[in-house]
This record gives sequence, C-alpha cells and structure tokens, in this order.
Amino acid sequence: MACLEPCCTAAAHPASAHTLLVQAPRRPRSPSIPPILRLLYPPPHPPHPPSFSAILAHPFLVGLADGTLDEQAFRHYVVQDSLYLR
Repeated sequence: MACLEPCCTAAAHPASAHTLLVQAPRRPRSPSIPPILRLLYPPPHPPHPPSFSAILAHPFLVGLADGTLDEQAFRHYVVQDSLYLR
C-alpha cells in the first residue's frame, strides 16, 4: 500500500491519516502462442467417439480384463492372432 500524498513518510504520521492506494493483484498474462507453434502443435483432439466406448465394453475384452473369458475363446484368439502376425 502506498500513500497518495507525496509528502508522507511512514515516520511522519500513521498511514490511516491519508487515503491509501491498494494495488490490485496483477492478472497473469495469457501467453500468446506464435502462429508457427499453432501449426506444429494443434489443439488436442475431441473426446473419443462412442464407438471407442463400445469397443472397450465388448464382452471379449471385458472377460479378458476381469479373468472370466472362456478358455476356448482365448485359445481361438491366440491362434487367430498368431496367423495374423505371420
């Protein structure tokens, strides 16, 4: 806080004798992003489409994740995966 009177010193008189100027806190400046960086680093993608949630809710993946997948279904998956990877 600073006194508005130019002649005022802290030793001369109490601060309440004058109108005090209270500085408002400074707002942080929002950084401006150079155009080249906007091209190189576009904003993040929108949320996943509903199909992504449907994929994660597929009974095979749910069973694989929680350990309730039928052994025959898992064997079939492993065989098909090995054929694909050849």
